[in-house]
Amino acid sequence: MRAIVPVSGLSAIIDRFDGLIIDEGSIIGHDALYPGALDALQRLKSAEVRTVILAASSRNDQFHIDRLAALGVAPELYDRLLSTGQLMQQALVAQSLGVADASRRYFVVASPEETALFDQGRLPRVAGIAEADAVILLTLTGAEIENPESLHWLPEAAQRRLPLYAAKADVRALAPRGELPPGFATVLSLYRAQGGEVLLYGKPSGRLYARCLNILYPAETNRIGSIGDQFPADVFGARGMGIEPILVGSGAGGLAGHTAAEIDAWHAQMTGLCESYGIFELTLMPGFAWGPLH
Repeated sequence: MRAIVPVSGLSAIIDRFDGLIIDEGSIIGHDALYPGALDALQRLKSAEVRTVILAASSRNDQFHIDRLAALGVAPELYDRLLSTGQLMQQALVAQSLGVADASRRYFVVASPEETALFDQGRLPRVAGIAEADAVILLTLTGAEIENPESLHWLPEAAQRRLPLYAAKADVRALAPRGELPPGFATVLSLYRAQGGEVLLYGKPSGRLYARCLNILYPAETNRIGSIGDQFPADVFGARGMGIEPILVGSGAGGLAGHTAAEIDAWHAQMTGLCESYGIFELTLMPGFAWGPLH
């Protein structure tokens, strides 16, 4: 049995995988690519390891395909890009075709530029929570994340037990067991605590991983890994579907730099966090790279 094992890069573990699920913004890059990311994708392609890139976003798949292309990541370097927002939108549209959900009306919480996927007339929207049968949560301001009690619609929606659909449950940092740092997850946790039902399509939802397994078929589940930066969501989400999690230090992963001392300190921090959650087997990687980052 492996313990909490640090590895310098993908080359040390690639023989275990026929497919990988890779976070987009936090692992590959957002405004710019993380060091080593492009080389890693090219080497995975050469090794014939199939890849799904996940975008925790309310935008459609094509938006992120174009964004990655602008950063130098051609679509040919991966097998599929999957936006959690588009996955959720497709599921809700499919539900709307059923008799029970045909007349469901949605209250959408989002900035105007984030609603394009849900502005196509197939999911009826209402302006106020009083007329809604369900809530779609796409975006929140920083102030709302820091103070979810300020969300005027939340108490009524929870009291009426309206289903809340969310495309992501991001957190911003690592936290010991029992603590929840600011992020979408704090709002979803509050909604559940007040009696509401949350239907999540981002990590750690099994709905998302099931779709990834479908895309990566016929690769066996035990030959698929998931590379993420959020602890413990990325660990429990993958394991819950029989997928091996790989935690990297970029993004919310908590690694400040890539010197030997910084990596050793991060490894020690992660080992302690894993033990507090009862996790005794996990692969840690400083960044998404084929070999050591210097």
